[in-house]
Amino acid sequence: SFISNNFDISTTSKVNHNWYQSNYWSNYSGYDLDKDGVGDVPYHPVTLASYLVSTYPASIILLRSTFIDALNLVEKIAPVFTPTDLKDPSPLMKNEL
Repeated sequence: SFISNNFDISTTSKVNHNWYQSNYWSNYSGYDLDKDGVGDVPYHPVTLASYLVSTYPASIILLRSTFIDALNLVEKIAPVFTPTDLKDPSPLMKNEL
Protein backbone atom coordinates (compact mmCIF):
# COMPACT_ATOMS: atom_id res chain seq x y z
CA SER A 1 0.00 0.00 0.00
CA PHE A 2 1.20 3.48 -0.91
CA ILE A 3 -0.68 5.85 1.39
CA SER A 4 -0.47 9.66 1.67
CA ASN A 5 2.90 10.07 -0.01
CA ASN A 6 4.04 13.33 -1.55
CA PHE A 7 5.40 11.22 -4.40
CA ASP A 8 4.40 7.58 -4.80
CA ILE A 9 7.45 6.85 -6.94
CA SER A 10 10.20 9.14 -8.16
CA THR A 11 12.56 8.54 -11.06
CA THR A 12 14.75 10.45 -13.47
CA SER A 13 14.99 7.56 -15.91
CA LYS A 14 12.88 6.77 -18.96
CA VAL A 15 13.66 3.07 -18.42
CA ASN A 16 11.81 1.06 -15.79
CA HIS A 17 13.06 -2.24 -14.39
CA ASN A 18 10.46 -2.45 -11.62
CA TRP A 19 7.08 -4.11 -11.81
CA TYR A 20 4.06 -2.85 -9.91
CA GLN A 21 0.79 -4.73 -9.84
CA SER A 22 -2.20 -4.96 -7.50
CA ASN A 23 -1.08 -2.23 -5.11
CA TYR A 24 -3.28 0.20 -3.24
CA TRP A 25 -2.45 3.83 -4.13
CA SER A 26 -4.16 6.52 -2.04
CA ASN A 27 -3.64 9.02 -4.90
CA TYR A 28 -5.43 6.79 -7.43
CA SER A 29 -8.50 8.51 -8.82
CA GLY A 30 -9.73 5.78 -11.16
CA TYR A 31 -12.97 3.86 -11.05
CA ASP A 32 -14.21 0.29 -10.70
CA LEU A 33 -17.31 -0.18 -12.86
CA ASP A 34 -17.47 -3.96 -12.46
CA LYS A 35 -17.07 -3.74 -8.65
CA ASP A 36 -14.33 -6.38 -8.47
CA GLY A 37 -12.12 -4.24 -6.21
CA VAL A 38 -9.58 -3.55 -8.98
CA GLY A 39 -9.40 -0.22 -10.81
CA ASP A 40 -10.45 -0.28 -14.45
CA VAL A 41 -7.78 2.28 -15.44
CA PRO A 42 -4.04 1.66 -14.88
CA TYR A 43 -2.35 3.92 -12.35
CA HIS A 44 0.80 5.84 -13.31
CA PRO A 45 2.50 6.66 -9.98
CA VAL A 46 5.21 8.98 -11.33
CA THR A 47 4.22 12.63 -11.62
CA LEU A 48 5.91 15.51 -13.35
CA ALA A 49 6.38 17.11 -9.94
CA SER A 50 8.36 14.11 -8.69
CA TYR A 51 10.50 14.21 -11.82
CA LEU A 52 11.09 17.94 -11.33
CA VAL A 53 12.09 17.53 -7.66
CA SER A 54 14.37 14.58 -8.48
CA THR A 55 16.12 16.63 -11.15
CA TYR A 56 16.12 19.99 -9.31
CA PRO A 57 15.97 19.37 -5.53
CA ALA A 58 15.46 23.07 -4.72
CA SER A 59 12.08 22.90 -6.49
CA ILE A 60 10.68 21.07 -3.44
CA ILE A 61 9.72 24.53 -2.16
CA LEU A 62 6.95 24.57 -4.79
CA LEU A 63 5.49 21.25 -3.65
CA ARG A 64 2.09 22.47 -2.39
CA SER A 65 1.69 25.25 -4.96
CA THR A 66 -0.87 25.73 -7.71
CA PHE A 67 2.03 25.57 -10.16
CA ILE A 68 2.75 21.95 -9.22
CA ASP A 69 -0.96 21.08 -9.42
CA ALA A 70 -1.00 22.55 -12.94
CA LEU A 71 2.13 20.59 -13.92
CA ASN A 72 0.60 17.34 -12.69
CA LEU A 73 -2.61 18.03 -14.61
CA VAL A 74 -0.67 18.70 -17.81
CA GLU A 75 1.36 15.52 -17.28
CA LYS A 76 -1.82 13.50 -16.77
CA ILE A 77 -3.23 14.78 -20.07
CA ALA A 78 -0.01 14.53 -22.10
CA PRO A 79 2.66 12.42 -20.36
CA VAL A 80 6.04 13.50 -21.66
CA PHE A 81 8.56 13.02 -18.85
CA THR A 82 7.17 10.01 -17.02
CA PRO A 83 7.95 6.46 -18.13
CA THR A 84 4.98 4.95 -19.95
CA ASP A 85 5.83 1.43 -18.82
CA LEU A 86 5.93 2.39 -15.14
CA LYS A 87 2.36 1.68 -14.15
CA ASP A 88 0.16 -0.53 -12.04
CA PRO A 89 -2.24 -2.18 -14.51
CA SER A 90 -4.54 -3.43 -11.74
CA PRO A 91 -4.57 -0.95 -8.83
CA LEU A 92 -6.63 -1.93 -5.80
CA MET A 93 -9.58 0.28 -4.90
CA LYS A 94 -9.38 -0.40 -1.16
CA ASN A 95 -6.49 -0.76 1.25
CA GLU A 96 -6.61 -4.39 2.34
CA LEU A 97 -4.47 -3.88 5.45
